[in-house]
Amino acid sequence: MADWSEVAPYKRAPMLGWGLGLFAGGFESIRLAVTLKQSMTFGEGALLGLTAAGLGGLMGLTFGVLAGVIVTVVSRSWLNYRRHALSMALVALGLALWYLVPAAKGLLDQSRPQAAIAFALTPIGVGGVIWFNAVFWLRREYVNGSSPRLGWWFWSLLGAAVLSGFTGWRLSQRNLTAVAAIETDPDVLIVTIDALRQDRAFGPDGVMPAVQALADAGVRYDNAITPMPESLPAHSAVLTGLHPARNKALSNGHRLSAGYETLPERVGEEGYTTGAFVSSAILSAETGLDQGFQVYDDDFSTSVRSLYEIQSVRLALRAAAATVGDPVLLERQARPAAQTLARATRWLTRNNDRPAFAWVHLSDLQGVHDPADYDARAAELDQQIGAFVTDIDARDNARALLLIVAGAYGTNLGDTGSHGLYDEVIRVPLLIHPVRMARSRRVVPEQVRLMDLLTTTLRQLRLDPPEKTESGDLIKFTIPADHRGFSSLLIGRQGPSLSETALYGYRARNTDGGDIKYLVELTSDREELYNLNSDPAEDTNLAENQPDVAGALKSNIQKELAVAGIKAETLQPEADGLRLQLLRALGYAP
Repeated sequence: MADWSEVAPYKRAPMLGWGLGLFAGGFESIRLAVTLKQSMTFGEGALLGLTAAGLGGLMGLTFGVLAGVIVTVVSRSWLNYRRHALSMALVALGLALWYLVPAAKGLLDQSRPQAAIAFALTPIGVGGVIWFNAVFWLRREYVNGSSPRLGWWFWSLLGAAVLSGFTGWRLSQRNLTAVAAIETDPDVLIVTIDALRQDRAFGPDGVMPAVQALADAGVRYDNAITPMPESLPAHSAVLTGLHPARNKALSNGHRLSAGYETLPERVGEEGYTTGAFVSSAILSAETGLDQGFQVYDDDFSTSVRSLYEIQSVRLALRAAAATVGDPVLLERQARPAAQTLARATRWLTRNNDRPAFAWVHLSDLQGVHDPADYDARAAELDQQIGAFVTDIDARDNARALLLIVAGAYGTNLGDTGSHGLYDEVIRVPLLIHPVRMARSRRVVPEQVRLMDLLTTTLRQLRLDPPEKTESGDLIKFTIPADHRGFSSLLIGRQGPSLSETALYGYRARNTDGGDIKYLVELTSDREELYNLNSDPAEDTNLAENQPDVAGALKSNIQKELAVAGIKAETLQPEADGLRLQLLRALGYAP
């Protein structure tokens, strides 16, 4: 065997560093296995673990080269085994700094300075431990005069393989829960679509026959609105049953607080297995929307699953963000509907033996304003949704399926400007296939809101909604009665800065049975009032002619904002560091 004890540090340190890096990467894969809300096969999870270990090995090799050169220069009078031990300690110190300093910064950003200091000082202890152990084992090697038969490279590879295998096993078991729902409870499937216009999904101008067929087979809500036409605020309303003004998710740059009980948390308590599959980084787990989901698939990589969660890859992306526009960043931000639906189908099939709650989010129409291009993409998306629902319906189980398909917000075609609060962007398609109802009406004209999906879902499952909710049961509208519908506060923007060009609004049904909309601009206090039945294009401002109506609606807005504790300055999106800057640069966040 080669006598490595006599080899110069600059020659041996890279090999020693490579082995330490493999172990460090393997332990990172364990972190990923414990923290990720991803549903993977054993092979996919093991591949993630091996990739993390491999990248850790490359990082250790790099530190080994640097440590070897340093030790060769500064410790010429030392015995070689102590020089090799010092190079290993320096590599361990570098690796610990690489993995733990970002974690310390994260803790400091969370106002946890004591924990941050502990993480920041840990690398010193790691280097010390490696130093003392390396001195012991390398001294034995020096005394024996040769390396062990099974050398460092073998044990490093074996350790990385074992840790990667655990990662694969752990992630393949991600769906398990301690409590199981009754097997006959219905499955729940909610499909939400960014930038889906109501007139393209339903009606004579529709280009989505599969969605129209689903609506015809269930209950169609022709006057559903989103309280805020942005993806994160709209979906926070769906999952919490609260207006964004109340849950404080007022922008794609905000985060939903853990203090609000979500729909998946509620059904998860009843034993449902819960999974979410989102198509845009705007709704990544970092937004807090993952609350209550056992699986939250926001992984947009097409090669190694969750590749971007590996530390070295994530830091490399941050470095690349200095020159934003690099095409590799686009893959991190979104994925097509076909990939998202395939992931959801596989997960639902794997969990076919127990009731499941699934939320699927699609964003293929986001940012598309050319009418022809929009219609073509909507037609393609329609085919994919139709095939997806058919596949889910075809599963071999006796459970009913509560199906909800909704637009999160609409869009202005032919206009690349901001959202605003025109009906094209706040009026969204909504259909429900109930599992419990007396179907008297299949088309509901009354105004309803995305917030109402929480209570509607829970009532269908015979569960009580949370005490603090403004959500209503939409199934009651299927029974003919003197329904007025639900009025709603609206919040929108006319430009990229919400604080500078915010719009408040109120959409309701007046005493004559018509829909009215009142708007007031934050900075100028300009008022607008429209009768949507006689003026659907919102061309005639009635605010000056009907000051009493405008005043009453403005009073309603002020009361709702006061109850929610909303002030003008809180409408400014919170600075979320590099990630939000990157989203803005790529056009995914305002």
